[in-house]
Order: sequence, then C-alpha cells, then structure tokens
Amino acid sequence: MNGRPVTLPTRKAFALVAYLAVEGATSRAMLASLLWGDTDEERARGHLRREVYRLRQSPLASLVVTSPDAVALDPAGHTCDVTCFEAQYHAGQCSSALRLWRGELLEGFDLRCAEGFELWLQQRREALACIHHGLLASCARAEEEAGQLRTALALHQELLRSDELAEPHHREVMRLHARLGERGAALQQFARLRQVLADELALEPLPETVALAREILRGTPSPALPAASVLPLVGREREWAQLEEAWARGQMTYLCGEPGVGKTRLMLDFVATKGASVPNDGRPGDVGLPYASIARGLRQLLERQPGLMNELAPWARRELSRLLPGMWNEVLPPLSSHEDRLRLFEAGMALLALGTRGYVALTTDDLHLFDPQSFEFGACFTAGPPVPPWPPLRVLATFQRRELPDAAWEAVQTQVERGAAALIEVQPLSCTALADLLRGLGLPEAQATELSVPLHRYTGGNPLFALETARYLMDQGQLIHGLTSHMLPPRQTGAIIRRRLDSLPAGALRLAQVAAVADRAFSLELAGRVLNTEALTLTPDLQALEQAGLWQGERFAYDLLRVSVLAGLPVASRRLLQTRVLSALHEDPAQRAAQNELRLAP
Repeated sequence: MNGRPVTLPTRKAFALVAYLAVEGATSRAMLASLLWGDTDEERARGHLRREVYRLRQSPLASLVVTSPDAVALDPAGHTCDVTCFEAQYHAGQCSSALRLWRGELLEGFDLRCAEGFELWLQQRREALACIHHGLLASCARAEEEAGQLRTALALHQELLRSDELAEPHHREVMRLHARLGERGAALQQFARLRQVLADELALEPLPETVALAREILRGTPSPALPAASVLPLVGREREWAQLEEAWARGQMTYLCGEPGVGKTRLMLDFVATKGASVPNDGRPGDVGLPYASIARGLRQLLERQPGLMNELAPWARRELSRLLPGMWNEVLPPLSSHEDRLRLFEAGMALLALGTRGYVALTTDDLHLFDPQSFEFGACFTAGPPVPPWPPLRVLATFQRRELPDAAWEAVQTQVERGAAALIEVQPLSCTALADLLRGLGLPEAQATELSVPLHRYTGGNPLFALETARYLMDQGQLIHGLTSHMLPPRQTGAIIRRRLDSLPAGALRLAQVAAVADRAFSLELAGRVLNTEALTLTPDLQALEQAGLWQGERFAYDLLRVSVLAGLPVASRRLLQTRVLSALHEDPAQRAAQNELRLAP
C-alpha cells in the first residue's frame, strides 16, 4: 500500500482480498461458500464477518466496503493487475497486456482448507495462462510479419519457457534462428529438444522436427504453421449474410450453437469490420450471484475509462453503489420493488451510454452464463434504453441453446417474434469447408480434400474439434497414416465433450456407455438385455441423448462422441460392459459377426 508491502492477519483474509480485487463486489453468501464451504451457511457467514472485521483493523481498512448483502474493495482506492491485464486484452492491446503480465496468479499460494477457493484459483490461473500464451503467439506472429524477427524469437522463447516439452515451440525457435542466419543456434535448440525429450519422456523428436533440422542444415527452413487465430473464416457465408442483414436493420443479434462451433470467432470477426466494440461476457459462477455479470461489465468500463465517474449524475452513482460499492458514501437499503430495479437499470444504462461513446457494438460471449438479474437488465437495455442521448450501438450475443435457462430462451424468442432481434444458428462445417480449413493449415489440396471426409465423420464438422484433431495429427507426425475412428480426443476437445456427458441424466449416460461399447451392433433391444430392463423403458434416455445433440438416428452424432464415452469409462467397467454386450449378442445368432468385431475392438 502506497508502495509498501502489507501483511494481512490470516491466509483467509489474504484470499478474500485477492478474490475481491479480481472479481469485484461479491455477495456475502458467495464468499462464505467459497471460503468456508465445508460448514453450514450460518457458521460460514460468521467466519466471514470475523475476517472482514480483521481487515478493518489492518492497513487495508479504508479499502473495505460492505453492505448487508455484499463485500467489495473501493474501486477508487486500488488497482488490480489482473483486471488491467484483461482489460488491455479485450481492448486488443496485445503489447500493453503483455507488459502487465507478472506470472501465475497468486504464485505459490494455496488454501487447501477451502475447496471452492482452490477451484476458482485453478480455473483463473488456467484462463489467464491461456490468454497469456495466446497473446505471446499473436504478438510473435505480428512481429515476424513486420520483419522484427529478433522480437518474435524472444516471444517464442518465452512461450517455450512456460512448457519446455512443447515441441511446436522448439520448432518455432529453431525456424526463427534459421531465418536470422543463426544456423548454429537453431541446431543447438534441436539438440536441447532431443535431450529434454530423452530425459523426461524417453522419446525422440517428431519426424517433422527432424525434417526441419535437416532443412536448416541444408539452409532451407520451413515456413511457420498458421495459428488458429489467423486462419481464414470458412464456410460461414450464410451466417455472415444474416449478420449483415440484422446489422442493417439495427436488430439485436443472437448466435447460438454448440461449444466449439465458431460462434465467438464469427461474432468478433464480423464486428471488427464495423468498428470498435465493448465486451461484457458471461463467466462460470455468475448464475448464482445476482447482478454479477452486469456489475463486472460496468466495473470494466470504469477501469478502462476512470473519468466516467465524474460524468455520472449523483443519482446514478448512488444507485450503482448497490453493484459497485465505493461509488456512494452511504449504504442503501436492499431493492424491494420493481420500481427500485428499474431505477438501478436506468443508472446502469446511463453509465453504458457514457462508456460506449465512440463504439459501434456491445458484444456478449456465453450469454447462457449470465445470472438472471443481469439478463433482465440486458432485456431492458435491448428493449429501448430510456437515457438520452443514446449512441447507435448494435448488440450481439452468443449462447449455447441447451445451457440457456428457459426464461431467457422465451425472452429471446419473444424478441425475435417482435422483429427486435435476429437469431442465427451457427451450424457445423461441411466437408468442403473443412477441406478449406485444412488448406489454411498448409496441407496440399489433395491431402486436405482426402482428410476432410474422415475428419467430418470424426468431429461432426465442429471447427474447434477439427482444428485440434488436425493439429494433433500434425504434431504427432500421423497425417501420413490418416485418421482412425478410435483416436483419443485431443485435450481441449475431450474436456468440452466430458462436460456435456457429465450433464446427462444418469440413465442417458448408462445408455450412451452401452452404445459406445456395442458400437454398430447397438439397438434398444440389445441395451435392454445388457441393462436387464425392457427396451421401451429406455426410450426417454435415448431421447435425452438426441436432445443433447449426441445421437442421430441409430448411432452417435459423430465418432468423437463414442470415443469420449469410452475414454471416460474405467477399465473394469468397460470390460464388464463388454462382457455383458457379448453375452447379449450371443443370444442372437444373427449378431454373431458383430460379436466377433466387438472382441477385436480396442
């Protein structure tokens, strides 16, 4: 504080301050659950009151702002490097964001007695590291394109320090050394890679890395592999035309689709052709915290434009202090009526009106993660803000249909029916579009066309899944062998599908497991025999799989789903299911061929 380190009384107090600095004003219920989730609510709230009291006796006393329902740090009295880093990232200021990077969030700190806080910390660390790696890669590519090879090399070396086992990073360092005429340094990097792989994994470098080293010896280094962020947008002509039409009409625009289908890329690429935009995205955990989503968006506006505070009318600052403690010098009573909420909404829209001057659009990614109160605010905003003068903003949002609450979905449909909004369903890519995507990765036309068909069957045309799979095959040097239907899912793809599987009802997941083991021999009759139940009783579970987009006709919607279900089965459970399926097939002579196939299946 004032340039001097501050010692806090307990580790819980430190965790509380860190969370409030990063996430802003938070309800007491949320903080109690986060830090004392292993006790009942009354005791947890008591513990929170004691920690807040300790903070009020510490040097940070002047920063602590409380109300009956929430706790916060005074925004005017502190800055947070994390929120500044994220603000610069969202504003597209890559270099400025990188200068703010200080390493892992709360490096070396843990709070194992608070599972909720540990989970939040892990997720935030991973998300921030992902942003940092993306910024390094983007800046490195931009520097290389500008001819600043030495700067690009330094950025790739920083990426390599974060993961020395990542062979693609080694290749980029080798390639850039070679472009700088430093063939010896490039070959030393290759030698370093061989040593690391041998020591840590007992492996040799991949064939493409060896090939690059040989090319460097000959003086002909390979070009860089395009990053996903600079690949051309393919197969989106229909959706782009719909976006143009909605923009021309001044309509709110919703883009819905499955995770990884490309909603966010499409939205941001389109808006970038129109001008600057203001982001306000949903985050996991918002749903249980009233006004969390909109409060974060308004707080980020103030962080990017601190002068807005002085432009706001006193009545608006007073109302917004309910969401952003520290904006007013008294604690307001809780909202008690519809009129109170409308007054709060008017204040929020007054801040938005000031903070979005010079911008053409407001974008929201993952609208399905918004808390209900923030969604209600958004509905009032798009219905026609009452605060003049209002800038001619367009509003675009993405969401996953199956994750959007029913009330929010009904509100979206009502807006569409009134003509106030356009709903665009972002579909998976066709085989032709996948071939275009693969050509963007540098594959020859014939190879891209050939791979696009099995890749579509494996991923269902999901762009993220297809890119991850293709890059995995490239990194592992397996493109020459092609794609097999039994290949395990790459890491990010597997995590997304596991989350979808985890949300299934127990009966639907059991049916999916039987279907994955039985493969082409699957039928409801077979599943009934395996699960010792009537086939008709499984119809609701099959419908649940269809509604979740996991099942089409008589099989999984795409091979990756089956592989992911199998990967999630413990070995013992898989063997037991395989034995039961084989036994059920043995009872039907017509299924003897399928029985033999199942015995041979991996």
